[in-house]
Amino acid sequence: MTLRSLLEWQRTLARWPRAAWGPDGTPFVSLYAAGRVRGCYGVDEGAPGERLARAFVRASEDTRFGGVRPTERGGLSAQASYFIESRRFDPAHIERDIEAGVDGIGLVRGNVAPVVLLPQVACDGRLGPTDLVSTLLRKAGIEGELTEAHQPFAFRTDDVAAWMRPTRQRPGDACDLAARWLASLVGADGRVAFAVDARVGVVHERGAMFHGRSAVVVRALRASGRQSRVASAASRRLAREIAGGLSGAAPEGWPTEAPLVAGTLAMAAMAGIDVRASLVELARSDALVGSPWHGAQVVAALGRDAPERLWRSCVEDLERRAWAPWTCLAARARGDASVLEKTTGTLIASVRKAPPHAGGAGTLPIPEIALTALTVEALAPSTARDARAAVRRAREFLGTWQLVPGRIPAALDPKLATGAFVASPIVDALRGDITAHALLALLG
Repeated sequence: MTLRSLLEWQRTLARWPRAAWGPDGTPFVSLYAAGRVRGCYGVDEGAPGERLARAFVRASEDTRFGGVRPTERGGLSAQASYFIESRRFDPAHIERDIEAGVDGIGLVRGNVAPVVLLPQVACDGRLGPTDLVSTLLRKAGIEGELTEAHQPFAFRTDDVAAWMRPTRQRPGDACDLAARWLASLVGADGRVAFAVDARVGVVHERGAMFHGRSAVVVRALRASGRQSRVASAASRRLAREIAGGLSGAAPEGWPTEAPLVAGTLAMAAMAGIDVRASLVELARSDALVGSPWHGAQVVAALGRDAPERLWRSCVEDLERRAWAPWTCLAARARGDASVLEKTTGTLIASVRKAPPHAGGAGTLPIPEIALTALTVEALAPSTARDARAAVRRAREFLGTWQLVPGRIPAALDPKLATGAFVASPIVDALRGDITAHALLALLG
């Protein structure tokens, strides 16, 4: 309540809020306008209840706050961050020791206050560990590399966010919230929006491989059993647009390359849309043989009806790219025990057992939510103990990155974000198929 009262005060400079009780710590207040940080300051002066107000005022004196237009004042948001733990880290092992999107980092400069970057800076700037350290050094005015002499430390925070226009939050479990968010992407005509930028309040209607990704949304809504009417409307609209794409009357966003068309039809088939005959025909394409990711999607959809030549090309590609969740799903659909065992082992090994980003899966330094969810989909049917353990770890990781009440950063509009899953710990893009894959992974 204090943060929101301070937001109201900055708009009119009337009714200065009374300093309420606060944690006995140093609050860092970050102010956002249109999804961009416009001020940040930490204060340890005064009683605990006073510090938050003082930090808010100092943040509003930040030079960046001068760029806030009068029309933006009514849409400001604020986040108060309190340190809850800190630790030293080894500057020689930045990628290992810093968990971008979770850890803040800082360094010590003699007798002056430490220089810090809060955890949300990683997502504000889409910065990995190395870029975070470079940003910290620039902020501190230090040239060269970070060393032990700078006494670098990492820390975590407990955060509270507030908005000028609070949103009433309906209760629900993780799957219910995700299904509601997916349903919110579906218009009255059944069209599925591609993505949402909850920082600036923009809905992107179309994007790359739009129809295939919309089909994943339909599949997740159907699987959840929570939004059947919305799922049916989206399915009918999608079926019409796919029919147009196949007949030469291509709708906006329809792919032109054969592998992308095949992947689109595979996703549609898995969502229960009747495209199997067209998919079987397209599966014979020479172009698809050279695209194992989409080829494996086709085999996962067709199972034993997929051409042997196409399946062989997916299997042979494992020598170059062993991490292949779609090939694992395809092997299960075909009943190919040897390929299933091989791909399952690789996927299990890719689910991290320890930080950074424990439970995240894939081959990237910072795991993506969609690829982690796809790994869960591939492993979930397995009864092996190590596979079940990997699925548990991955689901815990996914749950960490769902935007639920009480865990939505101030940079995002909760009306647009609640229930969605971010793209990764440092990218808060909200795309329909990402949340759909996450929902499918949680549903099992």
